[in-house]
Amino acid sequence: MGQVTRRYFLQRSSTVAAAAALGGGRPLAAAAQRARTSKTPYDFILVEGHRDIYEFNDRFRAGESSPLVDSMLPRYLAGGIDVVIMPVGGTHPELRGGNHKMLEGTLQTLDMILREIAKTGGQAAVIRTKAEIPTKPDKQRVLFFLDMEGAEPI
Repeated sequence: MGQVTRRYFLQRSSTVAAAAALGGGRPLAAAAQRARTSKTPYDFILVEGHRDIYEFNDRFRAGESSPLVDSMLPRYLAGGIDVVIMPVGGTHPELRGGNHKMLEGTLQTLDMILREIAKTGGQAAVIRTKAEIPTKPDKQRVLFFLDMEGAEPI
């Protein structure tokens, strides 16, 4: 069968779970087969629920000039990730690039992420409004939903 992608695994496992729940014990194989033929993995939006800022910090320290373009974005696109929930700042200095001043460090981290996204030539963008929340998958673009852990910096 070849390499199984996350999308394929999630789609297949959710199909089986849904068929079992809805079927109430009726023939599972037939329900799963019908669901399998009507959807493909790319019919679903895949969201990474939390991406720590540590990977950015570690990659910058290792000498990468653009961690998002050089390493992270290609992995997101290959894995079928549509949305990444990314914290910018938080209570611990490591969440703010080592800056001990909460608000200043959070703003510096936010600026760094926005600069990284700008380097992608449109392959990445920030979700800024409700209207920008995706309603269908996009194999060519990853959207970032930025949040703040704990909200102490504000």
